[in-house]
Amino acid sequence: RNFCIPPNPLEQHIKQSKSIDSTVPSDHKSPHRPKAESVNFLTTPKEATLIDRLIDPGRLPSVEQALMLRAALLPGDAGKEAASDWLASADFERLGKASRMILPILYERLRQDGFSSPLMPVLKGVKRHTWYNNRRLFHYGGEAVHILKQDEIDVMVIKGAAMVIDYYYDESMRPMEDLDILVRYSNKSSALRLLLEQGWVMKDKHLTDQFLEEGLFEIGKATGLVHPT
Repeated sequence: RNFCIPPNPLEQHIKQSKSIDSTVPSDHKSPHRPKAESVNFLTTPKEATLIDRLIDPGRLPSVEQALMLRAALLPGDAGKEAASDWLASADFERLGKASRMILPILYERLRQDGFSSPLMPVLKGVKRHTWYNNRRLFHYGGEAVHILKQDEIDVMVIKGAAMVIDYYYDESMRPMEDLDILVRYSNKSSALRLLLEQGWVMKDKHLTDQFLEEGLFEIGKATGLVHPT
């Protein structure tokens, strides 16, 4: 079964904002606001990484992220106040990767508290998009686990997917870009070969043929694979 991910609601919102912004006379625009064309949301991975480093500079939350976390985690008036403060100045175009990951749980908290804002439909769309993308990852990841277990290779689901299953209980609450599985070090080559023979390919595609034909290169601690569809 093939999956087609629907458009990201944040990306649609940003495009609409740019369209509206283009109709505003230049003398009415804030001098501190970056030009609409200066930053693209979810562009190439390299550009997105650069933006993330600028906006999410370290391991500790930024001031904006701390406000988002308060809005997402504090119930009642305290959370609503933080949400109002954040939404009043939120620039979705400049949200970094770490900030975007908070949006589904932020929406769910505000929904439960009956919070009202014109941006709530956008946040709801982000949560639904997260659910769809995660279902797709679980579907394809399940195929990989099944292939390996059929060959009696022990498999452990780790990181984001394991957290969704054991702690979130809701596939729409934790955005994921991939699904991580762990195999024993002694099984690494056989596991990789099994998946490649089933049509999976390495992210660095020329290594796929090299491994299947020669099996000579050393496999690092992690190898990224892409589903054949």
